[in-house]
Amino acid sequence: DMGSGVWTFDGAGTQTLNSNGTSFINITHSGAGTLQLLSFLTVTGNLTLSAGVFYLNGTGITMTGASFSNNATFQLNGTESITGLVQDTNTGTWNYVGDGDGSFNTYLLKDFGATDYFNLSLGNIAGVIDQFTNNTDMVVAGDLTLSGPDLLMSQLGGNNFAVAGITTVNANSDLRTPQTAIFTTQSLVINNIGSVNVYINSTLRLTGTGTPLSGVGTLTTSSAGNTVEYTGT
Repeated sequence: DMGSGVWTFDGAGTQTLNSNGTSFINITHSGAGTLQLLSFLTVTGNLTLSAGVFYLNGTGITMTGASFSNNATFQLNGTESITGLVQDTNTGTWNYVGDGDGSFNTYLLKDFGATDYFNLSLGNIAGVIDQFTNNTDMVVAGDLTLSGPDLLMSQLGGNNFAVAGITTVNANSDLRTPQTAIFTTQSLVINNIGSVNVYINSTLRLTGTGTPLSGVGTLTTSSAGNTVEYTGT
């Protein structure tokens, strides 16, 4: 146990943390750079992210009984074990990036309860397409951003996905709405070389006013039984 004080990482570049099996009570990442884990981390008091990027880097974290505050970016590949973390749904971004191995992989988005994320970003550090999906209903309290290269987000049938803010699909990213379920977002921006496919018996629901659908990318609605709804007033 690393004592009752606060271990603060405030570097502007990349810093690494190897816990060697030792648990920490309080950790703060306040630097503009990245704190990258080299081994599994246990926090028993407070994990506070106030700036930069906190990167699990394929390891994992246990936070049973600890508190979590995220005003920065929590980054992960998507395969890591996360235990006992009570999500901060008011601020911060979670960024899934894949493992960068150059092979096609599917990553399951982690379910944190009634509201799963504030801002959610899906990226890709490899040059080969990766897929992110969910097997439970997902709620994002802020914005959803997909940024390639070669990124596919495909929901499993029957599980809804709700974004309270803006969904942005950037170049070389493909969003596929869930079969027999609903993808809801305030507004949808499809940028050049980005695409959105509304699948069979799927509903794309846009709740924003004004121009809730914009961009120069591709929206495909040719599957049987699909619906695009504009519900803003």
